[in-house]
Amino acid sequence: MLDNLSRLRHSLFIIIISAPAAIAVCGALVYFAYGLNRNGAIVAALISLLLILFIFKYNSPSGENELRALKNISLQEWLLFLAYFALWLIALWFLYTGRSDRPIITPWQVVSSWYFLTYALGTAALFLLGLRSSRLLAPGLILHCLLLFGTAVVVYVVGYGFDPFIHEAAVQAIDKLGQIKPLTPYYLGQYSLVTVGHLLSGFDTSLIGKILVPTYAALLLPLLIFRWLKTHHGAEKDWGLAAVALLILPSVIFIVTTPQNLAYLFLAIVLFLPSPKPSRQEKIISALAALAALVTQPIAGIPAAAIVIGDYLRRNEFGKKLYPFLIALLSIAIPLSLYVFLILGSGQAALIWPRLDFLKELLPSNPNQESWWLNFIYFYRGLWGFVLLGTVICGIYLAFKRKNAELVGRFTWPALALFISALITASLDFHFLIEYERSDYPLRIIITALLVSLPLIVIAFKALAVKLEKLSRWQTLCWLLIIVSAATASLYLSYPRFDHYHNSHSYATSKADILAVRWIEQNANGQPYIVLANQQVSAAALREYGFKTYYKDSIFYYPIPTGTPMYQYYLDMVDKPDRAAIIAAMDLAGVKRAYLVLNSYWWQYNKLVAQTTSLADTVTDIGDGQITVFLFTKK
Repeated sequence: MLDNLSRLRHSLFIIIISAPAAIAVCGALVYFAYGLNRNGAIVAALISLLLILFIFKYNSPSGENELRALKNISLQEWLLFLAYFALWLIALWFLYTGRSDRPIITPWQVVSSWYFLTYALGTAALFLLGLRSSRLLAPGLILHCLLLFGTAVVVYVVGYGFDPFIHEAAVQAIDKLGQIKPLTPYYLGQYSLVTVGHLLSGFDTSLIGKILVPTYAALLLPLLIFRWLKTHHGAEKDWGLAAVALLILPSVIFIVTTPQNLAYLFLAIVLFLPSPKPSRQEKIISALAALAALVTQPIAGIPAAAIVIGDYLRRNEFGKKLYPFLIALLSIAIPLSLYVFLILGSGQAALIWPRLDFLKELLPSNPNQESWWLNFIYFYRGLWGFVLLGTVICGIYLAFKRKNAELVGRFTWPALALFISALITASLDFHFLIEYERSDYPLRIIITALLVSLPLIVIAFKALAVKLEKLSRWQTLCWLLIIVSAATASLYLSYPRFDHYHNSHSYATSKADILAVRWIEQNANGQPYIVLANQQVSAAALREYGFKTYYKDSIFYYPIPTGTPMYQYYLDMVDKPDRAAIIAAMDLAGVKRAYLVLNSYWWQYNKLVAQTTSLADTVTDIGDGQITVFLFTKK
């Protein structure tokens, strides 16, 4: 009979995988029916609780005695784990001492390089635990993923990226108003989780938004993958090495909270939760996770729903005949929905010759001009495409070789359908987006295809782990060095970079940006105004004042998004300062007051300041010279 500790572990696992999905779905329904103000959030939380209790009605934990499993852990394993935990604390200290509120391009500007050594040594400790198939590997991997996914959360004091500021402003507006117009069926999964999380915990919505995806991914993915390997592939041996090997893969999608990234996690539940003969509880949670993905971001939600529907179809002979039609529908569903979105959004849609820019990520490179470690990092970066495709192909080969109907039907065909979907989407003309963002949608679909292929990658790594068990000590040591080096390089590459090979140009929103938008608001003294500034300053305005002001219904007073005419006026001003350009921007919005914000890191900053000073009414320095604000008025 299972002991209480094992029952508790299983119950916590069910809560971890079902509670966020339940809140996402119930919150979305309440949002449409009433709104997600405080009362709406309370209703959503209560309905979610009832749904979770219903899921526990079908609870049927199975497994070994937990206390007996803990007693079977050897002293060497405990010492290895304690050594890892000490390294983890040191790495966390390096991150904390590197915290910055300045406009950094990359966290590696402020985090000590010793951080990479502690991460590498920690990866080695996990590799050794994996060789022993230790029970302590799962908590070790969770802690390691917290470092991998959470670096930006710790280092960036104001916030990381641009999209999170937009979603944070949306959550704050929903918290006050209950709803924001127009009502849309997407993004609601994240907004519900943050709003209800704020209600239940009392934590600031900004903090919850920052930690949601990195923390949930670190907790969820190791647990799901270990459980999937156990229920589908029997013997415990080699699980650990297969899981550790996943650290060599890029982790960009889990380092920042956006609806798309959260939807990927709900998709992961759909992929990894069901056992070969799924229980009713697993079926309910899978369907719930698919719905949560749909109301969070359809690019991940549509494949999640298709996989759940496919699971039902393949359980009978008639359904198996319909399954190929489902796969064909999946290949066109996302581009078709985007095509409709184009028509509804702009009144027109066009097909073009496919833009295949997103495939350049698969091309190799041969960097050989810098230090050996930087050469290695970018050599590995050039191999990312081959590593991903190679492991997926190996997984597909093993699936067909073993005649594993689940691996073929549940993962292989949907992944191929999504790749076709990406090629079709690349033929759509997203004319309303700025040039460098137009390949964003096909790239998201490719990422979704790779995520659907993740079980195949795990199978390929497990086959490699079986080989490692038969190698000599020196051969195993060589593989340890390869995996540790690749995992550490992946950590470096998963974040923005500023080195001799790459410049991300992704400056962080800084404290000076916050001071600038506050000064502008105070200086305007209630008068209508617009601001021409870069994305980081606009993000600061969203953080401080949300969606405060629109002119003529659709013109936001800061240049958001970057595809709007307001941002083009900003680009015109920093290209060749001209009072006529800013007057035209004021005329567009119908105001008589405008501010131009220049950050000191902008190209030719000193020259631009000198040229613009003679055109402006007043000039003000903010943040010890980090920012210059120019005021323009007209009669």
